Amino acid sequence: MSDVITSPTETTEMLLEKVRELGPLMRERAADVEKTRRLDDEVVRIIEDAGFWKMWRPRRTGGYELPLHQYAQVINEMARYCPSTAWVTALLNGGDWVTGMFPGAAQDKINAYGEGYACVVFGGTYTSEKVPGGFIVSGKWPYASGSLNSAWAGVAFNVVDDEGTVLDLGLAFIPMTELGYEYTWDVAGMLATGSNTVVADKVFVADDLVVSMGGGLAGNIASEFTDETLYWSSFGVTSTFNVAVPLVGMAQGLYDYVRAGLDRNRAIAYTRYDHAIDSPSVQLNMADAAQLIDTASLHLYQATDVVDKAAAEGRALTYLEKAKARMDLGYVARRTREAAELLLNVSGAGGFASSNPIQRQWRDLEVAGRHGATNYDIGREIYSKALLGLDEQVTSLL
Repeated sequence: MSDVITSPTETTEMLLEKVRELGPLMRERAADVEKTRRLDDEVVRIIEDAGFWKMWRPRRTGGYELPLHQYAQVINEMARYCPSTAWVTALLNGGDWVTGMFPGAAQDKINAYGEGYACVVFGGTYTSEKVPGGFIVSGKWPYASGSLNSAWAGVAFNVVDDEGTVLDLGLAFIPMTELGYEYTWDVAGMLATGSNTVVADKVFVADDLVVSMGGGLAGNIASEFTDETLYWSSFGVTSTFNVAVPLVGMAQGLYDYVRAGLDRNRAIAYTRYDHAIDSPSVQLNMADAAQLIDTASLHLYQATDVVDKAAAEGRALTYLEKAKARMDLGYVARRTREAAELLLNVSGAGGFASSNPIQRQWRDLEVAGRHGATNYDIGREIYSKALLGLDEQVTSLL
């Protein structure tokens, strides 16, 4: 795989070609995976064989180690066809990205089991106890996207000393076989993402399977492979980027569905337009929607390229750069949802038929676009305070 193809550009073109080949099958199975609430087995097999779930794994351990810009291109192309598949792909790659921050011996240990696929959950309720060689961890972590396809769960917990004093926020990697599971993901969209709740009941986690989130946010990475600059990318911004990145593709997929409907010469009810495409209002809405999607894309790649450039230069982002990127990523969510509203105006009430893929693509975008990390108003708060030199912290995930 990555030992043959070394250029990120070449790798990206190969993966994009495979996505386009797989696209019709993903689109065909999209309604079924919503009913089964898990990804399609045949699609998963093809994705695994092509290495889509190893785009952020180090080349040294069999991955593609793509920079954020090229990675975003692939995720967005996938999201045009099946948002849930793209979301799980992004979140499992996020697990590889976090794994790349561990020392090499721990990376080998994680990758040796279950292909190393890991879902990562930053939120939850939990307790921990320090014991010789590690920690005893209990808790519940909801919204564990990709958990149905994972061998590991990376879960947040408090790193404590022998007296129970909290020293740091950590991320513990636990095999899924040692965790309980609750099917709690009952929402309006993104139903096949497996974003359920993982549960630990006094599970032992060895010290070498714990990484410091506090250290990651401060740019202190445990990996000894300093030339693998991807894993020195800003922890908070890159985590936010990874849940924003599929949104442009989801909006483009919605555009594709609406555009295809116009090609079928649908009339506009209660008007003299026998062909909706002849209506200036339809034409203008389509142009405005396309422009909003383009705007979202520009802001996505603006944030992406800042992170890639800083990582390549071996430097941490400034606070102002991180704040601006956070607002850019919230702007992606806002503009893609605005595009969706215009596209629904064009599709009309028929777009909400349960058999119409337009409503499914819309629901997926609306749910995915409201992830807490891409909250636009919070992004505005963060950026405005940074611009004005105010010290008040709104979030630690930056």
